Amino acid sequence: MARALRWPKDMSTYLQFQTSNAPLLLTDDQNCARLWKLLRQRFPQAYAAVLLPNGGHLLVPDSSTEVAQFRLQIALRSLFPSVLWKSPLPPLARIGSARTLSTLRQILHQPVIHGFCENPCSWNWSSSLDLIGAIRSPWMTLASIERSLGSSRPHFRQQFFNYLAVAESRSFKPHPLTPADRKLLRHSAAGVLAAIALSRRQTPFEALHSHSLAEILRSWPRSNVPDSELPQSIVLDPAEKRCLITPELVELSPLQAAYSALSSDTGKSGRALRSQASTTAGVASSKSGWMMESVV
Repeated sequence: MARALRWPKDMSTYLQFQTSNAPLLLTDDQNCARLWKLLRQRFPQAYAAVLLPNGGHLLVPDSSTEVAQFRLQIALRSLFPSVLWKSPLPPLARIGSARTLSTLRQILHQPVIHGFCENPCSWNWSSSLDLIGAIRSPWMTLASIERSLGSSRPHFRQQFFNYLAVAESRSFKPHPLTPADRKLLRHSAAGVLAAIALSRRQTPFEALHSHSLAEILRSWPRSNVPDSELPQSIVLDPAEKRCLITPELVELSPLQAAYSALSSDTGKSGRALRSQASTTAGVASSKSGWMMESVV
């Protein structure tokens, strides 16, 4: 009988937090960016994370639930000292690979459960985007999840995505465009900037002033450019390219904010510009029939 794969120490901790006196705090992308960065610093080995308008969910490898909860509270208070935080549930220990994996999927599906989007990858502040390769410097990756299981596993990538699928007929991972569709794809400077901003979890204004393509984007022709005719000077990394040509990610990109950042009137103001997220109600959990055993 094959040895079962296990997570380190065979235990993890599920943390939840909500705001008590600032219900709109995490509707601001700048606040989300600051909190996401801090949580990544404090919990670099986390398995999953998602921020919602009123709080968030986090799965970490800590074997001591009390220590993990204390570290989270300190992080929240240091960043937002005037905000009161509560936990809808105490920190929950997850013993065993199966419990950890099911909790990971539960966390990634929170935006779907709450009706904010139809697919976990259609929510900006979720580690789902990290897992599908849409983030330039990801917090979690498929490789890190696989390493946490203890050893490599044949077909792990496909099995993992199948387990995370929203429904039997809908994949977790957005499908790339076919070559025929790519020929019809056209890009504007704002579209390229929005893709770069999404892949970096920045506002378009921040991305414009931190990216080497800024001058090229400002001098972009007025007409949209076919995908096959992107200027040779436009060199995008794989995450930026994925955000540019994947329909679900294009819908998530802050396109209007990118137009504003490129305009001479508002682009220099530096005001916070929010990315747009789908708010279509969705299905809460996967019923695809994929078994956890195929992953763990």
